Amino acid sequence: MQFNDSDATKFWPIFQQYDAELTTIGDGRMKLIVDYARNYENLTNEQADALMSKAFELEAQRAILKKKFFDKMKAQLSATQAAKFFLSKSDPAHH
Repeated sequence: MQFNDSDATKFWPIFQQYDAELTTIGDGRMKLIVDYARNYENLTNEQADALMSKAFELEAQRAILKKKFFDKMKAQLSATQAAKFFLSKSDPAHH
């Protein structure tokens, strides 16, 4: 995304905070994948249920995080710019 100097000054601190919080969720997702791989051959129903519960929890946390930062961005920039960020392929949450 392209910003003028004023908008860039507003955007980048918000983005850095968003990215840090998203990384925490990503770390949880990585732990989940490791747990799944470690138990793949002998995965019990209970383990599968617990893994999926955690996966759904992480997805919910990510959705809440995106809404929180959409609101921050639209307050500082505009709803249009915030939406373009979250709907673009440059959104790290899409990777």
